[in-house]
Amino acid sequence: MSSYVIGRIARDALFLGRFQAVQLPYVDSASAALVRFVVAGYMRIAKWVSLRNLLVASEFFFALTFPSFWIFVHYYRLTWSYAVFFPLVILFGVLGIC
Repeated sequence: MSSYVIGRIARDALFLGRFQAVQLPYVDSASAALVRFVVAGYMRIAKWVSLRNLLVASEFFFALTFPSFWIFVHYYRLTWSYAVFFPLVILFGVLGIC
């Protein structure tokens, strides 16, 4: 839970440091649409895979992606990484905290 709260703070700070606050509703709307499709796919996968394995796989996914985004932001300062990190934290809040 604490990683999600810290992720939300970092996502807002990183996004607003690179983009204007006027663009925040757009990324929120896009994140909501993304969550809809990801959760639908997650539920389809859950029909064939045990819940335990699915949860472990999603936690493993987030454990690998968050450090990679830190590398992108810290060393390369890629603009797209700020916009992708925002919905990733929202997905972590939906799927990672079960």
